Amino acid sequence: MTSFTFFDVETPNRSNSHVCQIGVVRTDEQGREEYSGSFLINPQTHFDDMNVRIHGITEDMVADAPIFSDVWESELRDVFADSVLVAHNAKAVDLRVVSKVLERYNLEPLSAPYICTLMMARKYLPHLTNHKLNTMASYYDIPLRRHHDAMSDTQACAGIFWAMVEEFGMPQPQEFIYSSSWQAPTRSQKKKQAQTLEHLYSILVGVDLDKKVNEDEQQYMQQWWAKNKENIVDFDIRALIGGIADGHLLYGEDTRHHLCNILKERMNSDNVSPETLA
Repeated sequence: MTSFTFFDVETPNRSNSHVCQIGVVRTDEQGREEYSGSFLINPQTHFDDMNVRIHGITEDMVADAPIFSDVWESELRDVFADSVLVAHNAKAVDLRVVSKVLERYNLEPLSAPYICTLMMARKYLPHLTNHKLNTMASYYDIPLRRHHDAMSDTQACAGIFWAMVEEFGMPQPQEFIYSSSWQAPTRSQKKKQAQTLEHLYSILVGVDLDKKVNEDEQQYMQQWWAKNKENIVDFDIRALIGGIADGHLLYGEDTRHHLCNILKERMNSDNVSPETLA
C-alpha cells in the first residue's frame, strides 16, 4: 500500500539551505491521515529580516529548539521512509532545502519518488492566473489558516493534492513522479539548458504566428524533444514540456501560452533564437 508524505519547510535566510520550521503530514493511498507533526528547528545560522517578515519566526523563538538532525533521527526519518514525497514547488524549494540540510549534517540523502503539486496544477489547470499555494487553496476551497506556517502550508498542500486526484485521477509515474536524489547542475549544464529553452521559446512563438499546427510541425517537435530533452536539467521544466512528444503543448493554446511565460521568466532575457516554425 502506497503512503504519501506531504511536507513544507520555512527557511531563516535567503540561502535556502537551512530550516527553521518543518511541517509533515503522512496519509495512506486513500488520503487517511497516518501522521502529522510540526517542528520549530534551530537552524544554527542567522535570520534575514525578509524571511522573518514572511513566516514570523525569529531567532529567539528557535534558540532552544532542537537542531534538524535530532528531529530527523528521532522522528522524521521513519515518516519519510517508504512513501511518495509531495510538496508544492518541491524540486525548487522544499525538497532541495531538505536535501541540503541532510547533506550538511552528514545524514543519508533522500532516495524516494516525489510529486510536485505545483507542476500538477500547471498542467491540469493552465487557465488559472497563477498556481501559488494560496491560489490553489482558494480555488479548491481548502483552508489555509496561516500562509507560510509550515504545518498550515503542508495541510493545504495535502488538500490540494487530493482535490486534484479526485478531479483528474492519480498522477501517473511517467508524468509527475521523479527521483528525489538531487545534485546541483553544473555551470555548463545551466548554460546548455538556457540555450535549449531559448530555442524552444522561439519555436512556440512561431507556432503562435499562424495559430495552426500541421503534421510536419508535430514531427519536427518530436524530433526536437528526442534530441534536446537531456539538456533540460530542471525537472520542473521537463515536466512542463514533456507533452511535446504527444502534441499536448502544441495543440493546447492556453498551456502553450503559459509555458511561454514560464520560459521567459527562466531565461531572464528578451532575446530569442531567430528560428521558428512559422
